This record gives sequence, C-alpha cells and structure tokens, in this order.
Amino acid sequence: MLLPKRSIKIASYIILALSFHGCEKEPEYVTLSGDLVGFVKLIDEFNAKIDDNGGVQVRLENSSYSAVTNEDGRFEFKNLSAGTYNLIYEKDGFGSYKLFSYQFVGGNAEGLVWPQQLYQLPTIEVKDIEVSLENDFIRIFVTMAQPCIYAFQVYLSYDHNVSEQNYVYMKDLWNFNKPETEFEVYIAPSDTLLKAGDKIYLKMFYRNYRDFGYYDREKEVDVLHYIQATEAAEYLIE
Repeated sequence: MLLPKRSIKIASYIILALSFHGCEKEPEYVTLSGDLVGFVKLIDEFNAKIDDNGGVQVRLENSSYSAVTNEDGRFEFKNLSAGTYNLIYEKDGFGSYKLFSYQFVGGNAEGLVWPQQLYQLPTIEVKDIEVSLENDFIRIFVTMAQPCIYAFQVYLSYDHNVSEQNYVYMKDLWNFNKPETEFEVYIAPSDTLLKAGDKIYLKMFYRNYRDFGYYDREKEVDVLHYIQATEAAEYLIE
C-alpha cells in the first residue's frame, strides 16, 4: 500500500526533528574563578598598632589554600573558584580569628575580604598571690611584676585540678583605666561554700583586654584567648 505524499512529508519532518534532538549537547556550566585579597592588622598587648603585619597565616578551611601576610598585612589567593569559604587567621603569640561564610563570586575583579585584627597575647607575670579572710569575706590580693592593664579570670576549687571546667567559684576581673601592679578581689560568703579553715586551690588566666575573640557559629561557643597566668596553688583560708 502506498502512502499519500502528504503523509510521507510529515513523517520526514518527524524523523528530521528527532535527528536534530539527538544531536543536542548537554548544557555546560562554567565555574568562575578569580583572585581573593585581604589584609590583617596586628595589635600589641598595650593596644598599639604593630608596624610589621607579616607572618600571619590565612587558611581556607577544608581546602589546600593557604597564604602568609607580607609586612603590609596583605595576603592573596589566586585562581580561587567561586564559593563560600571559612577563613582562619593564625600567628604565634597572637589570638586567632575565624571568618565564617565569606561568599566569593570570582570573575575579573579581585574579591576583597574585610580587614581583620589579631591581638598579641599578654605577657603579664604574676609575682605573688595572698588569700585571707577579712570580715567574713575571702580576700585575694594579687601583685604583678610590672604595671599592666588586664583582663583576668580567677578560679577557685577544692580540687588541685582546678580549671575552667572544674571550679566552685569564678570571677572576671577587668582594668581598662591605667596600668596597675596590684589588685584585690573580695568574695562574699554567699557566693561560695568556702569558709575559714578550708583548703582551696586557685588558678588564674588572662587575655589581651582588647581581644574579645569571636563567636564560633558552628560550635555555638564564644572563643576567647585566655592563657594560663599561674599554676594551681594551694591556700588555707584563715
């Protein structure tokens, strides 16, 4: 049986259309890349800017990318693919910093990271600590080797393993006004169960008073750069 000419023509169009459809290529997606630049400023323990801002290591978390700042505090990542990155800033003797979820779009124009500051860890030396009982208050008197502006944490415990996790009493101490060599703390009896005749252990930590650390959004904790100022010492409250 012969097909009408009209039917043959329609069938040819269908075959031709199917042929072109089969030749179509999968769409290609291009990932942009580019250069990412940033700056870091170093601040000493007395809140003064440091001239040489070099030596800060900046890493992109979960990648092989790493850079070190030059004297001007500049760092650069070349040929970086567009994406969302966490940047980690570190230098020996300074507090660290972590920048979360920086969105880099890539392209011809350089990406710029907002300048960050790292603060020098303090070098305070505690010379002497006295613990006594005065008018039913526990008095802690601290003498430092040199005048300083400070941010301390004092921990007390019945256990010689006193720490930030193991204590019966903790107090934050601040001095933002002028350098001092001495300070004292009074603890009310209602704040602790300590009393005359008790043996306690004390440990102190300090940090740069201008360094407020950062909030770790992934772990949901504040990261503060306290370092140990004293070993755990035993005192008799009397």
